Amino acid sequence: SGELFMCGAGGAETPVSAVLVAHAGEDGSIAYFSAILRDITSQRHTEHQLRSTAAEREREYHHAERERSQAAAVLDAAGEAMALTAPDGRVMSVNQRFQEFFGLTSETVVGRTWEELGPSLTLLFAEPLTALAMLQGPQDASGAPRLIVQERPATRDLELTCAPVITSS
Repeated sequence: SGELFMCGAGGAETPVSAVLVAHAGEDGSIAYFSAILRDITSQRHTEHQLRSTAAEREREYHHAERERSQAAAVLDAAGEAMALTAPDGRVMSVNQRFQEFFGLTSETVVGRTWEELGPSLTLLFAEPLTALAMLQGPQDASGAPRLIVQERPATRDLELTCAPVITSS
């Protein structure tokens, strides 16, 4: 079996899949051959489309990965601890300063909600419920900063500001 091109009456080439079958005679020798040909034009077209789509998705992936890397570098350069939270409440990203401040790795935090992280956060703050409520979203429309006390890994006063930058609508 294999693939080849057949020429039509007008000279147009058509890709075909060919299977050659040998038929044995009564004495066991090959008596004749038959061929099965199948037009694979639509299969070739589909394969071409899939390759083009895969190449485009690969370009998009590399572009998105480059953008993600640049955004992470900007966040990591900030002196403040930052966490980006999706509208559904899941942490999308934390910067290096966040990890240093709170002793929580990105792998521990990303993809989880603040509620799920509650047990880890209760060890860090003097008023863990206040901190957790603030991390879940602004308490009023102003998004004004509030002071909370961090107890671990170091004792310090923190100014916590929750400011929505992406809405679900």
